[in-house]
Amino acid sequence: MTKPERTGPRRAFRPRASRVVCLVLLIGTIAGAGVILRLLGELDLLRSTEGISVVVVAAILVIFLLRVVTIRAIPGTEGLMVRNVVLTHDVPWEQILAVHLGERSWASLDLADGTTLSVMAIQRSDGDYGRKEAGRLAALVAIREAGEGDGPDPGDSGRQE
Repeated sequence: MTKPERTGPRRAFRPRASRVVCLVLLIGTIAGAGVILRLLGELDLLRSTEGISVVVVAAILVIFLLRVVTIRAIPGTEGLMVRNVVLTHDVPWEQILAVHLGERSWASLDLADGTTLSVMAIQRSDGDYGRKEAGRLAALVAIREAGEGDGPDPGDSGRQE
């Protein structure tokens, strides 16, 4: 896939609220682990099971939070690259039938093979921004269906259900 645009209708989709929360938690995790390790060092327990446990738990939390912070969906000429917490999917445009936001926590795509794919980059917790982003993705899908390729700016219109 090509490098994502920073502005315009084909810019990457990214959540807002969850990124802010995870960045704060990331800073808190690193700072908290540092404080605990320093205290354990003063008590000569740094190389004990407790010290190792703090490092392991902090590392797991940092890895998870970094994955959440890097959630995105990048529209390209051939399809949509969807990076969720665990897996990354490359979905050709012709495989995407519909975009849904509805009552779910994040958007989902109905695919031609009868399955659905969660798009965690577009979240209901982002309110109006999330709804607009779902509309933008639906408009990109509609443009592809209409055979317009890299046509005009889809704006906020589109087929969102």
